[in-house]
Amino acid sequence: MLGDEDTGTSAKSTGLNSVQRTYFEQEFCKQKTVSCIRFHPTKEHLVAIALVEYFKQYEDRVNLMGLSFESYVLILNFKDPAIITLNYILQTPVEITTIEFHPENPRVMVGGAINGQVIIWDLGSVDHRITTGRKPTVAKMPDEEEDKTQQTAVKLKQLILSNIERSHKNFVADIQFIPKNVRVDKRNAPDGHQWFFMSCSEDAWVHIWDTRSVTVEALSAHVKRFEWTPHMSVNLYRMDGSGEVGLSRLLFQADQNTTTFYGASEEGDMLYIDWSIKPIGDDNKIAENVRTQRDSERNYRPVLALERSPFYSDLVMTIHDFHFAIWKTSIETQEDPIYRSAMSFGTHNTCGAFSPSR
Repeated sequence: MLGDEDTGTSAKSTGLNSVQRTYFEQEFCKQKTVSCIRFHPTKEHLVAIALVEYFKQYEDRVNLMGLSFESYVLILNFKDPAIITLNYILQTPVEITTIEFHPENPRVMVGGAINGQVIIWDLGSVDHRITTGRKPTVAKMPDEEEDKTQQTAVKLKQLILSNIERSHKNFVADIQFIPKNVRVDKRNAPDGHQWFFMSCSEDAWVHIWDTRSVTVEALSAHVKRFEWTPHMSVNLYRMDGSGEVGLSRLLFQADQNTTTFYGASEEGDMLYIDWSIKPIGDDNKIAENVRTQRDSERNYRPVLALERSPFYSDLVMTIHDFHFAIWKTSIETQEDPIYRSAMSFGTHNTCGAFSPSR
């Protein structure tokens, strides 16, 4: 708590920092809603947003299911305090529900689509730029231009879309890159790079994808059409054997070296999963990948956020529609959260996160 002598200063500072800055582009933002926001891993002034069509009625969304139409992911530049600049327009034939920058190569962005496919863009690829005239010989990011008059938005098409038959059967709910010390490729030991990422959906499947085969160089080397399929796929079942379980969020630990992760289910539970477990015996075709299951008891809808505390690695928070819960994962026998917030009546949550400073 602040002392009385600091109260006036704090109030003044809060007033100065509460200036709202908005961005609206008539061509790309009209009748759209933001499905995902991601900050650039090395440039804090760059923010990517994925846009989907806005519908007041659920029936309107159902009528468009399965149709393909042009959609966009926008990368905005907040460096100038006076104006928000549009730097990149990433084109896609399907709506994008989640996005993630590559942690080691921030010019590469991965997206999950509403039809279950996975998509990749390369911001540095000259060949994939959409221009009316001659393409530039050097791909320079718009925010790197010293002359602000040359900071025009760059329009890009995707490098590749995953094979739709081997992708998710429902919208991609979350994408997370697997930590570099985890051995994903059984034929090769970890080399200190994050080549693989995981996608989840409510279709009860998690797919692991290899980005080494979908670089600009790798794709140009293929003579025939390349079909991008998952490196590994795992079908998840409940611990009690009552059926499949779909995921809405994924969570890894940065320094982990095991094939485990936490997942938040479509019914509000938090699961601890090991993707390396195989079925035992000839009769049992279901692998027991879900090792522990913790029930929220107050919510039976998809978890909105799954976050780890920046100070205590064994504290995990789940955000639900009308409350949040904090779990202590180091106590394996603890099936209930150590803290469950009161219900927020009159309004519902959309996201949540731990404070990075306290």
